[in-house]
Amino acid sequence: MSLKNNLSLIFIFCLLCSVSSATESSIYINDANKFYQNYLVTKNNELLDKAYLNYYKASEITPSASSYLGMGMVFIEKKLYSRAKKYLYKAYSLDENDATTNYYLAKYSYQNEDYLKALEFYKKAYANGLSGNYDVNLKLGSIYEKVGDISKSRVFYQSALALNPNSQEAKSRLTELDNLELGKSKYFPVSK
Repeated sequence: MSLKNNLSLIFIFCLLCSVSSATESSIYINDANKFYQNYLVTKNNELLDKAYLNYYKASEITPSASSYLGMGMVFIEKKLYSRAKKYLYKAYSLDENDATTNYYLAKYSYQNEDYLKALEFYKKAYANGLSGNYDVNLKLGSIYEKVGDISKSRVFYQSALALNPNSQEAKSRLTELDNLELGKSKYFPVSK
């Protein structure tokens, strides 16, 4: 057999192995996503552990933004924030514009009261496909309220309310903004 034929066979073998690995990795991610979604409904920690195991196996076969994102989501649910941060940033390094990765980085930052970082990530999630997400709009409203941009806060609370007309939180926040007396508020205290 010639060198050219040997190289062709090696190339085909490598190609088949990479396709097989990608397929196997995808199967693990699909299974992990099912376990994670079932966990969100049932809050059964065994399902969360199974989701993590499958995301981990997928990352071992073919490291991807999806597998790292999944592990980050699991660790947020487990309230292991430093581990969540590690995997979320790994996912982000592979795809900075992924709406879901930005959403979970925003959620992580918000839970850790890093509101300016949360704002950055929520804005990216919003711009990259999650503009119709109730939680993204509500959190943007909340962050803008916290930083004192009441007009932007109002816009996002109104958007959240349009997406979920039964939202008591959005209604309450809008009512509170409507009743603000700027000179007496926690946002703009009067100097003595």
